Amino acid sequence: MEKILSDKDGQETLRVTRKGGLTSTLEPTGRFVDYYRGDSDRFEVVKNIPLPATTIEAVCKESGTGFDLVKIDTQGSELTVLKGLGAQRPLFILCEISLVDLYKDQATFPELARFLEERGYLVWDLAMHAQPAPGHRAGLRQDGLPVHGDAGFMPNWRTPEGRRLIASDPRAWAALMLMFGLEDVLHYALSTEDFPEKAAIQKALAEPVGTLPLDLYAPVLY
Repeated sequence: MEKILSDKDGQETLRVTRKGGLTSTLEPTGRFVDYYRGDSDRFEVVKNIPLPATTIEAVCKESGTGFDLVKIDTQGSELTVLKGLGAQRPLFILCEISLVDLYKDQATFPELARFLEERGYLVWDLAMHAQPAPGHRAGLRQDGLPVHGDAGFMPNWRTPEGRRLIASDPRAWAALMLMFGLEDVLHYALSTEDFPEKAAIQKALAEPVGTLPLDLYAPVLY
């Protein structure tokens, strides 16, 4: 699909940078771009490519299917892409995050987390990558600022919005919890709340250790 994922249909520009992995729809002129490894030349835009833009919701409608898991790494435009979900609500969201702005007008982690919290998600994983100050090498304890990282979001079973997410496909939710090593959290949630298909999920979890509960994994794998 040669389109840009955004929060609305239209036309946008892909800004190709000298280091390809930093390419974004946003201008690489954030306030901390010089701090990032002390080499702002990597962010130099060498080519502008106009492309049609669409949304995740539109892609799902066109394909006639939804999804349970989404991973987003779009160099600063992650929140814009998430706003394009529309009525789509994946159960798990994996997303690159930034603590400082490397791109113009990009959203940082607090804003992105607040957006998802209001829609029934909570953070289940947070990995930050410290970046030494320009001209300095990382010490034994990785000195520097946590410039960027990765975060995982899942339904917050303690909120009405989160419970609605789970109710949309309880077995897929349980399968994803197991796939990401959250079995203890799953057991706890099941013990404190009532969910659709709770008994079936608990029965599958009671199988001997090492047994793959295919009736749980099937919604995600197939």
